[in-house]
Amino acid sequence: MLNQQLGTMCKLDRRWTKQIHDEGQGSLKIWRAFSVHGIWLFILSSIVMLYSTGTTYLAFLILVPVAATIITTFLIRYIVRRPRPSVETSYKPWLNQFSFPSAHASVSFAFATSIGLLAFEILYTTAIMIGTVMLILATIISISRIIVGVHYFSDVVAGALLGILVSVTLLGL
Repeated sequence: MLNQQLGTMCKLDRRWTKQIHDEGQGSLKIWRAFSVHGIWLFILSSIVMLYSTGTTYLAFLILVPVAATIITTFLIRYIVRRPRPSVETSYKPWLNQFSFPSAHASVSFAFATSIGLLAFEILYTTAIMIGTVMLILATIISISRIIVGVHYFSDVVAGALLGILVSVTLLGL
């Protein structure tokens, strides 16, 4: 029974991955740009937030959950060792051949969660807007990883949940 449920989940995962991948092929250049360079938008956002508040402690509070997320992501990858999807793509990831969980998704959501939570603590009036923009950006980066053909749907969902969980846990909220 469990094997049958796992088989069904794997089929759904492959189907959703293929649908998302196929839908994005018309605007592949845009998705590839987000896939490759999107994380820099979070770094820029962190610098802007740091500059606007005038405190280096804020940078520390953003970077600790992000660093912990990176370490956790690569430990899970080493244990799980899930190969990347076998779709035709000209995009080749440069760091490692394993795909679960998505590092781009986990780090993007760790950044988004950390920035959103800290914005709520410091910049009350604009926190909802900042948090929403950060989560939308993290979602776009995560979807781009499926469209360029280097992750399954479940890779980015697991990465997103991991990034959120680590950030919320370490920031103690």
